[in-house]
Amino acid sequence: MSWDPPTDGATSAPGSRPSIAVLPFANLSEEAGQEFFADGMVEEIATALTKFRALFVVAGGSGLSLKGQGLTAEEAGRLLGVRYLLDGAVRRTVGRVSISVNLIDARGGAELWADRFEGSAADLFSLLDDVALSAASVIEPQLHAEAAPRGPARPAADPDAYDLFLRARALASGFTREASEQALPLYERCLELDARNARALIGCAAALTVVVVYGCADEDRLRALAHERLQAALGLAPDDAEVLAIAAHVVSDLGGDIFTARALADAAISVNPGHAHGWRVSGSLRATHDPVEPDIAAERLEHALRLDPLSPRLALTLTGLGVARLGQRRLEDAILLFRQSAQLLPRYAANYLWLATLYSQLRQFAEASEAAASFRATSGVTVQAFAGRVGAGDWMKSRLARIGSDD
Repeated sequence: MSWDPPTDGATSAPGSRPSIAVLPFANLSEEAGQEFFADGMVEEIATALTKFRALFVVAGGSGLSLKGQGLTAEEAGRLLGVRYLLDGAVRRTVGRVSISVNLIDARGGAELWADRFEGSAADLFSLLDDVALSAASVIEPQLHAEAAPRGPARPAADPDAYDLFLRARALASGFTREASEQALPLYERCLELDARNARALIGCAAALTVVVVYGCADEDRLRALAHERLQAALGLAPDDAEVLAIAAHVVSDLGGDIFTARALADAAISVNPGHAHGWRVSGSLRATHDPVEPDIAAERLEHALRLDPLSPRLALTLTGLGVARLGQRRLEDAILLFRQSAQLLPRYAANYLWLATLYSQLRQFAEASEAAASFRATSGVTVQAFAGRVGAGDWMKSRLARIGSDD
């Protein structure tokens, strides 16, 4: 069993919905180091497009994965599995943002529409919604007659705070303790400037959770702070799919009630059925905590793959799908998925924990010991100690106990 990106947009858009992805935007800002801002605009516009339920939208991170590859529109469309591509450029000056966009038909590379949007940096989120609505209306003209699906109201953007948030989010996407520790000071500085930034609050909670899960000197304080940030984010943005999906992960990883975690993930999907991470977390929680539903878990994770086939979060999807395959008693398929995920994100320790467990189940103790050593190298703790910390089930603990000490 293996996984490959989709090669035909028609197969990736259930119900034959028009499919679209946002490609990396050119950075035209004169200030050095603004590449992260242009990347942030790609993710924000892709998220805004998902609010249109008539469209099938590939996650922004998958579009960004094609940066610098020099692909034709046809090649990019095949890799992302979409019919339409949104390309563009961003220029930021003091207090102003300008976004130029082009809508391209990936089947032949023809430009269908182009426009330029400009506004104050404080009105950035409204500007991004206007870009999404205009592009969607070209693809589906009847959307002009619909109310713009702007979703939960978002406050005016503080440019300095938003910069810090984008930088922190980019760092935290490494999904490791080191990456989370680097992101935390940026999240905290962001919140000093904008204490009501719900996505910064939940991002901070997620980074704190990673640090806590792998063990730290100040665990009780950081755990309490993670809970505080989590509750604040949910209080400010109870209808934000990204906040809900990440909150579900935080609740689960901190050892909270699994039914609460699942309800949060399912709420993310209900609020925004096009939100890839909501499907990913909902499937992963079912795979890990509800072994009687492995088929449902696999279906949700496979849908996440269609929505987000290439981004760094792909590794998380493959890991979750590996756990679902384990529940389906497809052990060899599970091992292959964990190994594929590890190749994509070598510092993501969870894969090595599962590999150590499965190789021990198969009595392949040399491979199990190698995986256990990789886990310790990436996490700083032994597989046995980690399993005890996170309350792993007896099945995993008994198999990890078979592996020789990896001290």
